[in-house]
Amino acid sequence: MLGIISAKVTAAPGASGWAQVHEFTPDDPEHMRVRGRLFAVLATSKAQEGIDTITSGRELIGRLHEEYFGNLEAKPFDALKNAIQKVADEFKGGWGDVEIAASAFVDGVIFSVATGGSRVVICREGALATILESQSEVISASGYPKEGDLILLATKAFFQKIPLEVIKTALTSGSTERAAEIFNPMVHGEDGNGNLGAAI
Repeated sequence: MLGIISAKVTAAPGASGWAQVHEFTPDDPEHMRVRGRLFAVLATSKAQEGIDTITSGRELIGRLHEEYFGNLEAKPFDALKNAIQKVADEFKGGWGDVEIAASAFVDGVIFSVATGGSRVVICREGALATILESQSEVISASGYPKEGDLILLATKAFFQKIPLEVIKTALTSGSTERAAEIFNPMVHGEDGNGNLGAAI
């Protein structure tokens, strides 16, 4: 089985909104077998102050957990897509916009879902390819990752701020930590980046 090494990059929340990265590996062997390891990047451009941002993020993550891990009957692909759809619909009313990019690594397969402008990109053997580029709809894909693949889940603002050449350089470095080191100064360099977030 492939090992996973992850890294995350998020800007400080502010007037431009907030982003959070969530990673979860179930302790329960049955949950791990049928739901695998979950990675999610969540963001909104709705500005909130301090503790409200943390609370909102936790609420969103909590709902995503409930929906994805709550019913173990559905196939992981369907469960992830339905969870993202439900959570995005629920929070859209109060927040206006919600971005979610999520991937679950289950039994050698990676399932990815995106909505709200977020994207999922893969770097394999030096080549960059977009797996998902969402708008307002919820879109999904699945595939078989290979040793050495780097997968990037990120918000729309991340792709607007960081040039494609830099993303390619970071992902072809072959290391999640190195990629995060390349992205960090650009994410934290100026104000107005609150809704920038990425999981590698």
